[in-house]
Amino acid sequence: MNQSRISCLATFSLTLLVCACGSSGSNPSDGGTDGDGGFTRTPCVQDLDCTYPETCQPDGFCEYTIGPKPSDNRVSGRFDVAMDNPDVVTSVTVIGKLGGMYVYMEDAWAETVTNDANFYVVCYGIITNNLYQFLTFSIPRSAVAGTPLTFGVGGTASGNMELVDVDNKGNITGRRANGEVIGGQLTFSELGLNKGDSVVGTFKVDLKPIK
Repeated sequence: MNQSRISCLATFSLTLLVCACGSSGSNPSDGGTDGDGGFTRTPCVQDLDCTYPETCQPDGFCEYTIGPKPSDNRVSGRFDVAMDNPDVVTSVTVIGKLGGMYVYMEDAWAETVTNDANFYVVCYGIITNNLYQFLTFSIPRSAVAGTPLTFGVGGTASGNMELVDVDNKGNITGRRANGEVIGGQLTFSELGLNKGDSVVGTFKVDLKPIK
């Protein structure tokens, strides 16, 4: 990937970034709330009694746990980028599956937006010369290295997957969401919000396909 195309792809407006990471309101529930406003657990006999990504636990209730699961609709990876500097050579590996299709990405950038309480990490891979796949994380500026960020119900971060159409100069001509992050964790080992600061993190997330 040439540097001019990376720079062009990284030039997003606030509107596009917010649209990429906005919540759709379709996060799974763990069974509703009780009278005190706390979550209640759904009784179960098997995983089919639970709302994905929850599974039936040995105590007979549904719960979401980080651990071994079917590889479909799960993506994991590591990124090492520089904040607000997409021209810096990056180290990125993202693998997984979404809706039965394999996901592989090896580029990324991190970006702040003026007057936005969040910053963004965008991992992407090339499907064809004119079709890319983006995985965008929206992360609060209060995030600190070493403290896991969670996704889904009660989570502190959000994210989604998109198919992005680009022209031969790398300009975005269209985009459509094809997955929503509904669970999992992201942890930074290095994190700075000033231009050029190292942004290094690992993640494992579950996604809900969007048709």
